[in-house]
Amino acid sequence: VSGVYRLEITGFRKASEQDQKQVIASQMLSEAEQLRQKWNKESLQNAIHKYAAAYGVWQSIADQRQQAATLKNIGDVWEILSEQQKALNCFTRAQKLYKELKDRKGEIATLNTIAASYVYRGENQKALDISNQALGMIPTINDSWENARALHNLGAALYGMNDMQKAKEALNEAMRLRQELPDRSGQAETILYLGYIQHALKNT
Repeated sequence: VSGVYRLEITGFRKASEQDQKQVIASQMLSEAEQLRQKWNKESLQNAIHKYAAAYGVWQSIADQRQQAATLKNIGDVWEILSEQQKALNCFTRAQKLYKELKDRKGEIATLNTIAASYVYRGENQKALDISNQALGMIPTINDSWENARALHNLGAALYGMNDMQKAKEALNEAMRLRQELPDRSGQAETILYLGYIQHALKNT
């Protein structure tokens, strides 16, 4: 948020072994991001190796939050490489870690990612169940972004199950939220599904 901020160093101490490992893991994450941005098969596969190495370091110092975030990144890259099952395995492990941490925002965001993965795989009932789970948790964090994602996934799953009326209702609500945010990429995604519905209803 824009504003005036002040940083104050309140003390110094010698770097611990854990501090040093955090620095190493952070460097690995930075290298993984650079490899990911090259966006070719080899660089993406190398990015996964870097993320995995960072994950091992986070695991060695029992930093579950960073473990979860790194697993999410690995899953995202597996999805780019069309390795859907490997991606889903990473997302599911990340979601369990967020749940253990009682990090509702992280858990809901990962549930939405899992639901979208199931939609992509055509497993619409699973996508529907997980979207409803995410929507049930949304009031605890009051997050319009994740609410819109959950509604979009719900609508996409309902479309896949041929329930056009309920799909349209969910997608229209997702669209309303995405226009308020504004989330233009999300709007495009939702408009596409609304188009699918009109096509299915023969409203060419």
